[in-house]
Amino acid sequence: MNELKQIASILAKRIDAIKDELTKTTARRLVEAYIGIVAESVQEVGLRHVEHNHRHIGIVLSFSQLLTKHLAISRSPSYYASLLNISPGYLNEVVKKTTGISATLYIRNELILQAKRLLVHTDLSIKEISNSLGIDDYAYFSRMFAQATGMSPSVFKQKNLK
Repeated sequence: MNELKQIASILAKRIDAIKDELTKTTARRLVEAYIGIVAESVQEVGLRHVEHNHRHIGIVLSFSQLLTKHLAISRSPSYYASLLNISPGYLNEVVKKTTGISATLYIRNELILQAKRLLVHTDLSIKEISNSLGIDDYAYFSRMFAQATGMSPSVFKQKNLK
């Protein structure tokens, strides 16, 4: 963990020293990708070390993979439970025991994470991002995003593109 902190510190100092904005933006995006990869690895390792049976871990990993593929289609835990051939209650129970959060909150967190990625790494408008995530009402999407992050999608985008 200390080594990861040192690497992040070195990267932050190097980004601050860059004068060219295009190079700085590229470097920032590479750092974000690095952090994402590290976070996913830590999450996977954490799941492996949690004392749950293998079936629960397998269900949560399958749920996570399905969620990544089908998030724009459905944000309903019952949809994913049916794809996994289990009841919605059992899915929620397994997700809650394994991750500490409900299946509904897990889905919302994934939605917000994908929204953040699209806001920072694409030139799509907020309405286009909302539609690509399967939310037709972009005002609802903006409220949900603001509730989860403490800032509107446009403020988030501006803050992370500087």
